[in-house]
Amino acid sequence: MARVPNLRHLRLFSLTARHRSGRRAAEEAHLSQPAVAQAIASLERQFGCQLFERRTTGMFLTPQGRALCARIDRALDLLALASERVAAESGRTAAKSPPIERLVSAGQLSALVAVVRSGGFSSAAAELGQAQSSVHRAARSLEQLVGAPLLRHMGSGVEPTPLGADLANIAGRALREIEAGFGETKADRAQEAQLRIGALPLAQAAILPEALVTVGERFPGAVLSVMDAPYPTLLNALRLGDIDVIVGALRNPAPASDVVEELLFFDRRLVVCRAGHPLTKRGHLDVSDLAPYDWIVPRKGTALRLLFDSVVASAIGERPRRMIETDSFVVLRGLLRLSDALAFVSRRRIKAERAEGEMAVLPVELRGCQRAIGLTTRRDWHPSGLQASMVETLRSAVLQQA
Repeated sequence: MARVPNLRHLRLFSLTARHRSGRRAAEEAHLSQPAVAQAIASLERQFGCQLFERRTTGMFLTPQGRALCARIDRALDLLALASERVAAESGRTAAKSPPIERLVSAGQLSALVAVVRSGGFSSAAAELGQAQSSVHRAARSLEQLVGAPLLRHMGSGVEPTPLGADLANIAGRALREIEAGFGETKADRAQEAQLRIGALPLAQAAILPEALVTVGERFPGAVLSVMDAPYPTLLNALRLGDIDVIVGALRNPAPASDVVEELLFFDRRLVVCRAGHPLTKRGHLDVSDLAPYDWIVPRKGTALRLLFDSVVASAIGERPRRMIETDSFVVLRGLLRLSDALAFVSRRRIKAERAEGEMAVLPVELRGCQRAIGLTTRRDWHPSGLQASMVETLRSAVLQQA
């Protein structure tokens, strides 16, 4: 992302917008009026636009300034929440603790978020493009400023303390709001807009590619990123602000109080095999007919494996003869092609393979084999124009495919 502006400057910008006066902002911040003017001028250079109209009656936000102010106020609200968490940890009241944006720098917060995200100082340094010593120094100086440990060494890596995890979560979301401000203050917002999507397996093939093409044409120059990872990794990235939305199977209820889920559709899972499989030549199939065959199943502990065990394995009444565990659809497709194994796969996931005659669906009645598919976002998420367009495109794509 672009270099994060000075947090103190952002606070002065917010105060000036609220009071419509640099003088009154200076009085509240206990600074000189020239210091406030210099802070605003610095922000205007960094964001590349005029944020205020200077009039004899006061300072009024420009359209770009209003868009930025909404983002900055949300970021400052999040940092105020961080101050409350630090105060609670130290046993002080929030009123007796100075706001965290007056104590720390954006670089220190970025270092904490990167270390928590990557699990180590070396990988965090590579991510930030900084020397490892600089990242280590920034993170440790942040601990000194808040007066509590935020990171601890565990074996070959680093993990956050409860307070460290909490602050990294809040700081990540605050930094993401500031980053979004860069896209909303440019004359050509599409050139600065960013969208980061966490994609679960079904979404990768069924609904996401078409939506990415549509939105990419609508916002030329925007940066669209797709992260492919297990659900726990994506959920952590979402809560840290590293991605904006997860597209795929819902957990229902949502796994954390700070995220919300939106249903798009119910996906039905089918028992599939290769074309020409012996079972495709039979006129009638019973669940018991599936028992003699090998199965390709999701890895143990995943939501899809739990569904397989509760629906298929329980219906068969016995453990399949042999199970090959994989979360890779490419591997699954290859195994089906080369054997008489069976698999429990999404109807939408094999649309192309069925059309090409590569896979067949076995007419077996199974109960409870539907999964809720949708969007998972942060509860406090305020999507940009690009992000809102992607959400609407996904909703429309589902309606068209229904």
